[in-house]
Amino acid sequence: LAKCSNDWCFYIQCDEVLHERDIVPVLKKMEQFEKNDSVEGLLFNYIHFYGSYDVIARARNWYRKEVRAVKKNSGIQSWADAQGFRVNEQKPKVKESGASIYHYGWVKPPQQMGQKKKLLDRLWHGNKKDSENDSFDFKTQYGLQHFKGSHPSVMMERVREQNWKFEPKKPVLSWDKKDWNYFASDVLEKVTGHRIGEYKNYRLI
Repeated sequence: LAKCSNDWCFYIQCDEVLHERDIVPVLKKMEQFEKNDSVEGLLFNYIHFYGSYDVIARARNWYRKEVRAVKKNSGIQSWADAQGFRVNEQKPKVKESGASIYHYGWVKPPQQMGQKKKLLDRLWHGNKKDSENDSFDFKTQYGLQHFKGSHPSVMMERVREQNWKFEPKKPVLSWDKKDWNYFASDVLEKVTGHRIGEYKNYRLI
């Protein structure tokens, strides 16, 4: 962030993409709040792809929103593993951007996914779990849905080249305790309009 030269800084990770249709609306939001000192960043919705380019994960263990545009002059700094940001160790005050970040970190060819998981596991376990990742299988889980929208144009070649199949549906009879907890949470959210216990890396104003 210290190297950024503009008033707004757009932070995006290597497995994330902003749809081209959202570029102009995001720029307009930046212009709208540029001189509003109470606004320290912009909040983005998240679309998490899992197992296939036509499957998204919607359960509560997948974060729904994160801050991806921040004002440099607010004194904001990246926090922890750079998942979020802090201003004087406080969560940043943000406005909704109205845009979505497309997260593709869990939709790679199974062999590549196994290699990625092997390298990540080595950070915490050395090479003890290498054999577990030699043949990677995407596991069905609660909250997977078919994606009905459009992908960013920069991703279309990868989408067309997908050469593996993934069936996201998990039969109810195979649900475990965690699945039932997610289901109960979904029911409460539909009734109350709130996701109880959701961690938020920001303060929405």
